[in-house]
Amino acid sequence: MAQAFGIDLSHHRSARVTREQLASADLVVAMDLENVQRLKAECPEALSRTTLLGLFSVPATAAIADPYNADEDATGKICDQVRSGVQGLVRCFPSRKSVPYHDQVPTAAQSAR
Repeated sequence: MAQAFGIDLSHHRSARVTREQLASADLVVAMDLENVQRLKAECPEALSRTTLLGLFSVPATAAIADPYNADEDATGKICDQVRSGVQGLVRCFPSRKSVPYHDQVPTAAQSAR
């Protein structure tokens, strides 16, 4: 599916977040309540710095699905939710310095063309 967006993930491998990464994070962003519950059980000290990405999307949602094994249409919609959530999250931190964002991943509508 990533190839449809012009992205090469052949060298990417997912990995569990480590306790050290969580301890050093200013903000922990989870995709759904199951992620938050696991975090609460495994690293409760990070819970106060944890939020759900979907709460920042338009429309807001408590869960953004895992696109693993999803078909192309569903994956495109999930990518749109993630994009919306990230954009909403960025708007919450207007005083932070940021690098220019270059939208390299097309929306679901653009990838259908």
